Amino acid sequence: MNLWRYALGLLVIFGFLAFALANDEPIKINIYLNLIVEGGLQYIYLPIYVIVFLTLFLGVFFGIVLEHIRYIKMRNLLRLRESELRKTKI
Repeated sequence: MNLWRYALGLLVIFGFLAFALANDEPIKINIYLNLIVEGGLQYIYLPIYVIVFLTLFLGVFFGIVLEHIRYIKMRNLLRLRESELRKTKI
């Protein structure tokens, strides 16, 4: 089982590397913070694979954080319901 997991992980890593090597053309990203601060950066150039990996990472990160917050709320609600159930049985 672990061998298949490692093989799949290597396949995903090689896929990411192939994508990064094929898409190394820099693209222009406009930054709208210069509306607040004068003289700031108006745009930056980043390779497309950096943008794709960054959006994937941020999406997974925010998903994990939101799911953890939901889990904490559900766990607290479960504890509250269990304590109410114990009080009614006594």
